[in-house]
Amino acid sequence: MFLASIPLLGYHQIAKLMEDSTARKRIALILAWALSLIIIGAIARAQTPAQRGVIISGSDLGFRVERRRGNRVTGTLVVRVNSEWLVAEPAEGVKALTVK
Repeated sequence: MFLASIPLLGYHQIAKLMEDSTARKRIALILAWALSLIIIGAIARAQTPAQRGVIISGSDLGFRVERRRGNRVTGTLVVRVNSEWLVAEPAEGVKALTVK
């Protein structure tokens, strides 16, 4: 009964339906691909470590700027080890310079 209600389609009509279906599949594939690139980009960006402040540096020694107050800058002395900036701590027995 149900099959009798479906109109018979000619070759050109079937070809047109197939083309429409193929075009929809291509568009869906392109949209899925673009969405996957956006998602992968967001995940990759989330994996990079957050940089705290600007580092004024030479090749292996730098100063990480944490704050500016007028014409003064406060921050941390850092050293590059294996392409990573680490906070430098003074060795025991070293005395800080003081201005009197």
